[in-house]
Amino acid sequence: MKIKNCLDCGISLEVRNLHQDYCPNCAEVRRRQSQTRYYLKNIRRESERKRVFYQQNKHKFKQRAEANKEKIKAYRKEWYKANKILVLQRSKIWAENNREKRKEIGRNWVRRNIRQAYDYYKKYLEVHKHTLQYKISVFNRRQRREARLNNVIHSYSFDQWKEKLISSNGICPNCNIQVGIENLSLDHIYPLAKANEDYLKTGIKRVYTINDIQPLCISCNSKKRDNVLKIELPQIENQPTS
Repeated sequence: MKIKNCLDCGISLEVRNLHQDYCPNCAEVRRRQSQTRYYLKNIRRESERKRVFYQQNKHKFKQRAEANKEKIKAYRKEWYKANKILVLQRSKIWAENNREKRKEIGRNWVRRNIRQAYDYYKKYLEVHKHTLQYKISVFNRRQRREARLNNVIHSYSFDQWKEKLISSNGICPNCNIQVGIENLSLDHIYPLAKANEDYLKTGIKRVYTINDIQPLCISCNSKKRDNVLKIELPQIENQPTS
């Protein structure tokens, strides 16, 4: 037996083989690092090897999982608690890189669990329908849908629209009736239907800024139809949305 110092941690150890340069702990760490480097270098080959091995032994994996169901469940729960931040980071990265796949998974789940999805949405709406975040989300979703269906570009934000509503004091600028801010609807001065017709003729999308929309009561907005009706309102500085 001879005494040598570990090249990593420096502790003294008794060795029989002079080629042994690391203590057992450091040797295990190095072995795992080597395995990781090899796996990353040959990730496709290793993934295919694991896939083939799983397909050949699928019944064994299922039997083992069924026999240790509670143990596996407890292990996963403990692992999730210890690695919650890592899981959230991975989920965020995956969601950003697979947006269309994520949407499709969500749609398929709703089709299979339509009653559960409806109950969830109903509860969510009861809790969040009066929050600012929900109102902004609904506003942005509606504007994106209108822009997509009518081939236009909306270049204004919820805050700009809210400022315009507040400046009206809840009075419809067309009929001058006090209807309240919550009963004023968003009207495009140049109708969306005409903007869509212009796009089909020219191929150029019309850009709507905050000064190209106005608040009208529901009655006046319905009567306006596809006519151009511009009412002089205080101009708001346009800040295009990203």
